Amino acid sequence: MPVSPPFSRSLKIALAGLAFYFALMGWLPLAAALGNQPPGWVTGVAFWGLMTFTIGHAVHTWGGPRALAFLAWAGGVTWTFEVLGVHTGWPFGAYVYTSPHLRPKVLGVPVFVPLVWAVMAYPAWHLAHRAFPHGPRWLKTLMAAWALTSWDLLADPLLVNVGQWRWLSSGAYFGIPVQNYLGWLLTASVVFAGWGWPAMRADGDVWPWLAYAGIAVLYVVLTWQAGLHGAALAGGLATGAVALWSLPHFWPFQVGPYHPSDEVKT
Repeated sequence: MPVSPPFSRSLKIALAGLAFYFALMGWLPLAAALGNQPPGWVTGVAFWGLMTFTIGHAVHTWGGPRALAFLAWAGGVTWTFEVLGVHTGWPFGAYVYTSPHLRPKVLGVPVFVPLVWAVMAYPAWHLAHRAFPHGPRWLKTLMAAWALTSWDLLADPLLVNVGQWRWLSSGAYFGIPVQNYLGWLLTASVVFAGWGWPAMRADGDVWPWLAYAGIAVLYVVLTWQAGLHGAALAGGLATGAVALWSLPHFWPFQVGPYHPSDEVKT
């Protein structure tokens, strides 16, 4: 892993992307509270800020080639499972994409979707790896998969509510089949088990935690405002438990000289 200073150029770019994401996405709950309708492009444009954070922080963490390899692996695995889901109903249950804005598609899956999987998998990986730096691979894989699936307890009800996709038959979790979440756990486990647990920086890098926790809070607010109070509570408890449980492993945030010996290895 290349040695880089605590605030390398890639990290500065990453933090600018994260700030951009929250600045735009923060417009949504504020507009809803004021009774206004924000432009439809906000979510899509904001996502590229989150993508910038993921790429920049991954370069800061692993270097460029491995950062791109992570995006390719996570995106490729999740796209494969999404293709199976769209055409066979396994492992998420039978569903269809309904929004005309989710284009282009490859084999029926919007290219945007595996990118979302990848950018949310990235902070989940950090939460699990930092909480169990020397733990067994199966435990870190399970915890990372649970962190990612916990976020979907908020995301799927909200995005179904706004018409991004729908299930062909109603399920037990606010209209979504429980099978969907078992499919999330399976898919995420394949992503994390296959990627493994390479060394990461250990210099008080709290940014992945802030990304995960901030996105969770944002989705709790949006889900609540959409009238999905049960999903907001369930998803808020799940993501909140993950964030609070992992916080002691990220805090206090200390910026100091970085040394190769500081890397956390499996």
